[in-house]
Amino acid sequence: MKTEKIKMKAPRQKYPVNIILLLCAIITLITLLTSCASSTTTTSQSSTATTTTPSATNLQPMEVVSLTGPLPPVNPGGPNVEMVLKNITTEPVITLNVTLELNVPFKFVFDVALPTPALPGKNMSAVQTLLNGGFNASTFYPVHISGTFQNGSTFDYVKQVQIAPGPAK
Repeated sequence: MKTEKIKMKAPRQKYPVNIILLLCAIITLITLLTSCASSTTTTSQSSTATTTTPSATNLQPMEVVSLTGPLPPVNPGGPNVEMVLKNITTEPVITLNVTLELNVPFKFVFDVALPTPALPGKNMSAVQTLLNGGFNASTFYPVHISGTFQNGSTFDYVKQVQIAPGPAK
């Protein structure tokens, strides 16, 4: 029995491979640019992790000027700590929530409300007793800061802060 070899020709490609790869690259690039543009818009509209005020310098509108403790008088239940914040924006802040995260969260209450907003460029302070809350002066702790500007836009972010030693006894 005689075996015949049949040669099969590969079908001729209608478009060269290089052109197909180039078209795929262009389509991928257009898709990527379109999705980046739409996701950036979505993020800025729905995210509460940054301020929605127009100025880019206001991403973290409240500066932690100082966090100091322990302060006198000595409290057997836990140290007294003072936090000083500064509104570094040009817009008054009408609500402010500040929490120091140690082994448990400690909320600092600042006198900020619609009739007494945190004015631009002004410092404000609050003292909190950290009941059963010890800390290490060489450690950075998260401070969660959120609030609302007088124009209705909001901010919400976390800063890492060290607690500086209080005044000498």
